[in-house]
Amino acid sequence: MQRLMIQLRETHLGHGHWVYDWWCFDDQKMIQQGMVESNTEMAALYQEMASKHSDLRVFFFPPHHRFHVRKLAVTKYQRRHMDKVLPYLMEPYLAQPIESLAFFWVPDSPNQIWAMTMDKSLLADWQADLQSISRTTGVILPLQFVVSHQTQNGAAEVLGERFEVSQDQLCWLPEELLATHPPTTISQVYDLASLNEALAQETQWKRWRIGEIKEITEGVKITASRWRWAAGLVVVALAAQWLNSELATQEINAQALEVEQASNALFLSLVPSAGRVVNLSRQLDARLQQASQQQHQPTHWSAYELLGKLGDLQKTLNIESGLQQVSLRQQVYRFEWLAASRKELERVQTFLVQQNVSIELVQWARQGEQYLGVYRVQGVTR
Repeated sequence: MQRLMIQLRETHLGHGHWVYDWWCFDDQKMIQQGMVESNTEMAALYQEMASKHSDLRVFFFPPHHRFHVRKLAVTKYQRRHMDKVLPYLMEPYLAQPIESLAFFWVPDSPNQIWAMTMDKSLLADWQADLQSISRTTGVILPLQFVVSHQTQNGAAEVLGERFEVSQDQLCWLPEELLATHPPTTISQVYDLASLNEALAQETQWKRWRIGEIKEITEGVKITASRWRWAAGLVVVALAAQWLNSELATQEINAQALEVEQASNALFLSLVPSAGRVVNLSRQLDARLQQASQQQHQPTHWSAYELLGKLGDLQKTLNIESGLQQVSLRQQVYRFEWLAASRKELERVQTFLVQQNVSIELVQWARQGEQYLGVYRVQGVTR
């Protein structure tokens, strides 16, 4: 079987700005690999490969830092109603409202599960992205699945990325955290060959799916053909109804055309730079979105102003812990904040958002009795 592995990586511009690393395997042998910068290019590559390999299967790995993966102890009652209780079991460990998150779980033992959560909007974007690449078969998997069977605690490396494997979570380690808290040893290294071998064993990854698309099978086609005669009767009935309403429809269409022409003329008088009207609804949405973005453009601060604001946080929020380090990479600032509780990490983000700063809490980890948060800040100049 041929397997096409696609790893989605975010650029420094953040969500929605992706590059696609891909590897194509024929059983255990890698036959092609590369990197493209757009969904259109990736879809064209897939079509070319699918024309040569009829059994090509796509495995789609979203950005690993967008997942929160944790092992939970559960009771028999909780396990029976896991889909309902899982958000509330995970809530103490999360920095986002549970209403905005999607939850999945994988059995690990009779009294333990692996719980996964990610932003609902991100999941929808990943599914749409995969659908536009492969319209036949494809599976969305978190890269963390490959280390879930590791029994030894410590750091594991998967395709060059580090993960902290412990008894209660699989945590991605960002470069900033590795610089200040390097792992003592790497207990396991998973390269492309290891990942391909794991994908060859369906029992290892099947339960970790968070999305999938399938082609129409022959059985479905046969079932559909048996109902064609019924569909024909429905078409005849609809045609008769259409003939009866045709005259009324023509009059309504004439009125609608007059309204459309008047609306187009009004739009061009207000926005002459548009030139012509192609799709009034979409053009209006685009203009409104552009106006909104211009109105809410984040303030650009210098690095010194940002450091000053971070220094004021302790006094303003009346908290004991504070800034650990700040780093700059590709015009995006990252800083670490040590807090006494997870709520303090949220207060830091809320405070800076109120200051019109584009800030995101990208990672947090518990350190003893305290919490270390890693933030990303955009809209800051040198």
